[in-house]
Amino acid sequence: MANKVIDKALEWLEDRTGLVKPFIHMMLHPVPGKSTWAYVFGTAIMTSFIVQLASGVALSTLYVPSGSQAWESIKWITEQVPFGSWLRATHYFGASAMIIFVGAHAIRTYLFGSFKFPRELNWISGVFLLFLTVAIAFTGQVLRWDQTAVWTIAVGAEQALRAPFVGPMLVRVLCSGDNVSSASLSHFFAMHVFIFPALLVALIGFHVWLVLHHGISEPPKAGKIVKRETYREEYQELLKKEGVAFWPHAAWRDAVFSTLVVLGICACALYFGPPVIENPPDPSLINAEPKPDWYLTWYFALLALVPAQFEDWFILLFPVFLVVGMLTPPFISNTGERSARRRPWAVAIVVVVVGSVLALWQEGVNEYWTPRFEATPVPKTAIGTTDSDIEKGAKVFNDRGCLYCHVISGHGGRRGPDLTDVGERLSPDQITIRIVNGGVNMPAYAGNMSAEELKQVTKFLESRRPHGLKTGPSTHLLKGTVPVDLRPEQVIDSSEVSGSPAQKLPKLDLAPAEIARIAAIAQDGMTEVRLGKLAESKASDPEVKKLASLMVTEHSAANEQLKELAAGVGLILPPDINNEQKALIDSLSELSGSDFDKRYVEVLMDAHMHAITVFETEVREGSGSLKDWAKNVLRTIKRHHHAAMTLSK
Repeated sequence: MANKVIDKALEWLEDRTGLVKPFIHMMLHPVPGKSTWAYVFGTAIMTSFIVQLASGVALSTLYVPSGSQAWESIKWITEQVPFGSWLRATHYFGASAMIIFVGAHAIRTYLFGSFKFPRELNWISGVFLLFLTVAIAFTGQVLRWDQTAVWTIAVGAEQALRAPFVGPMLVRVLCSGDNVSSASLSHFFAMHVFIFPALLVALIGFHVWLVLHHGISEPPKAGKIVKRETYREEYQELLKKEGVAFWPHAAWRDAVFSTLVVLGICACALYFGPPVIENPPDPSLINAEPKPDWYLTWYFALLALVPAQFEDWFILLFPVFLVVGMLTPPFISNTGERSARRRPWAVAIVVVVVGSVLALWQEGVNEYWTPRFEATPVPKTAIGTTDSDIEKGAKVFNDRGCLYCHVISGHGGRRGPDLTDVGERLSPDQITIRIVNGGVNMPAYAGNMSAEELKQVTKFLESRRPHGLKTGPSTHLLKGTVPVDLRPEQVIDSSEVSGSPAQKLPKLDLAPAEIARIAAIAQDGMTEVRLGKLAESKASDPEVKKLASLMVTEHSAANEQLKELAAGVGLILPPDINNEQKALIDSLSELSGSDFDKRYVEVLMDAHMHAITVFETEVREGSGSLKDWAKNVLRTIKRHHHAAMTLSK
């Protein structure tokens, strides 16, 4: 009785729509009889997409796509709507599942050679399906409209802006304007809810139609090659011999796997919950560290690891390389062997690509290049002493944020070098030099840390000697003051300078011009110190006194280091300044008050302009450790010159 009712209903539906027979034909289409579980990923993609549609429609009825209310609506859905948290989590894990299965389906298709004739368009449409899936997931992350989401758009816009000619236009398309705003949110909402899903439905429909048109590719056999002239006939002959109807002989595997997919998504949603929403967007917080969801973490890591000088080109060319690389297989190898056993390069490519993505993903998760703002302070057990100065130094190290980028005994970030054993590698002077002047990614603490704090943190870092090793004797240049960063490639120990010839640095063959240049640099350094000491006693402006004090301490240290370097290469420096420099100091000593301040700053600016010219020549034409020393001191002189210009204004 029930069967008759169903038959009558199907007849009526077929008569009115004409859709029943095509559906039955699709379900009963023949497939190779030896199809395996490797073929279930395509159906898993559709199942995940159905979950996305169902959960997405429900969320869209609750979400408010407004810049002022989006974050609050997400928080309300998560915390107050019945099953709202589970609904958000289901949508998130559904997207994750879809990305995983699209990737797995692409790998299976490539290894099985299913992109070869006559299924080239199957592969091409699948590639666009992969990119579109990632795009719709990315726009979904933006709709959270928290701090990370907003800055993610800003980072994407900044990358798009680097495209030649069309960069500004791309930014306006991406952000619906020149800047990130509420209009940007409406734009991404439309893409995520309307445009991309519509394209995805059309693309999936086209892809399924191609599968039905060409048939499911048979499992590959080693030695069985694809020939354009004979493949279609051979495939039809195979279906006649071994083919079975998709329903129920092959569909049961898809049904079982799809059921597991739905259960897995729901279970993950219940166990892990939805992705955390951060603070609402605040444009004043420019130190945000936006990070994409897991599926783009590998690309995030790749961008972070690319050297800065290649970054622009990489941002422009890598996406092109990625698209072209994925679209080319059907055009360069659409006949011949399909079996992975006879295609070792195909296996190697999959292993390299998957391995690289996983390795980069791990790097992105660890995020060593990002400061760890949540790092816990160095505990007393790691400090390992009750010395008050060392304990105070550890506190300065914690309070100044050094722990965000440096590891000590397993505590801290990894953006900078590990300082667990820094006391075995650097002398106290070298440690202080680096703190004062900073480095590539490290801020300079000159002027931002008191002499007492500098002394304490230096003592703390000097005590980091887990193996009990000692560095060479310190020259004690500082005595509580702040030096310039010299960082020669070769650390010079004063005991080596006065030792036997075998212990000294290699003697450089210096040209007369370089000898004269180094002598002038030494005299300029001594002049800077004397001028600074004069300004410390006569200047009336506190800012001028502060600059003068900085000049005295940094140039004193620079002069001592230059003496060591000169002695190490057998160069004798002038014992004193020249008569012209003495006359300049004498003329300044006759001034007082604001007249002195004004003239001192003018003298500094002139001296710096001259010094910059001399040092740049040394950096360009010099040699050995003297050249390295000049390179680093030049940076400090430019900083001094900028400070003097600021005072002059």
